[in-house]
Amino acid sequence: MSRYSFDAHYNSEPVEVVLGWDPPLQGFFMYIERVNGNGDDDPQNFIWSNIYDAEIAHPHDIEPFLLILREHGITVPPNILIDVVTKT
Repeated sequence: MSRYSFDAHYNSEPVEVVLGWDPPLQGFFMYIERVNGNGDDDPQNFIWSNIYDAEIAHPHDIEPFLLILREHGITVPPNILIDVVTKT
């Protein structure tokens, strides 16, 4: 599994974006999580997660996640995007 994270802001709130490739599921995963949340594993910490979006789930292409990030005003650092795509 590849897993990359970076810090960003959503609505002036600090968030962490985590994305990567899940070999057993043969698809990408991503979530946007509040940094100042209510503790680990609290669903309210997540601004967006593929776990909670049945339409996207584990896509074979990262493009759906890039659209979600754009909708949230978040840009992936180029080095992380390259690593995620090339290390699948």
